[in-house]
Amino acid sequence: LSSGRQMPPTQAARPQTQGALYRLLARWFLQPPPASSETELAKAEAMIGLAMREGYDFVAMRSDAKKLRGPLGRYSAPISVRGVSGLLVRCEVSTVHSYLLFVSGSFSDVLIDVTVKQFVVLGEWMQSHHYESCESQRLLADEPNSFVGTHEQLQRWLTADSLRTHMTNVYSASGDDVKGAPFADDDELRRMHTLRNEVLFAVEDISLRRRLCGKPSQ
Repeated sequence: LSSGRQMPPTQAARPQTQGALYRLLARWFLQPPPASSETELAKAEAMIGLAMREGYDFVAMRSDAKKLRGPLGRYSAPISVRGVSGLLVRCEVSTVHSYLLFVSGSFSDVLIDVTVKQFVVLGEWMQSHHYESCESQRLLADEPNSFVGTHEQLQRWLTADSLRTHMTNVYSASGDDVKGAPFADDDELRRMHTLRNEVLFAVEDISLRRRLCGKPSQ
């Protein structure tokens, strides 16, 4: 962390609600520069507190960020979660996605992601009418919006079979050809599933995970 004044370290309990997850993300993504005035720090702290409110999302967080003097955000900070000390790090995959990782020598890395639902399907295979079908027919309504858990647990959830199933449901609901769809090809399905799990989330490669996290993406 850079030297200088910053908000107090978080003694974070395990997030229990969607609002708690967004507040945790806001604490790191809306962190003002160390040289900020007391007024600016207080303003940011107030915005972080409001991240618990109903309906708060990344659109609201971006709107709040525009009201603060940048550059914003921490990339790593020591925290204590229920008595377990560790490092909370911000992970960026280019401009595609951001999430948090809690790293401790006491147990496996814990991934915290409040927008993980978008990866139940793959944007490369989706067009606007597919998203409209998802919304109008609530095709993904039973899938969780957020994820807090280990990479092993994420791997068990985001499988190649579930990816094909969801994409098939989306294409069928949209009246599109399923047999000729890219995910119908086993090799293409496996390739895109691997990119999602092994590259974006680095579920197996811990060294890649460390390169993705704790610093701005290159």
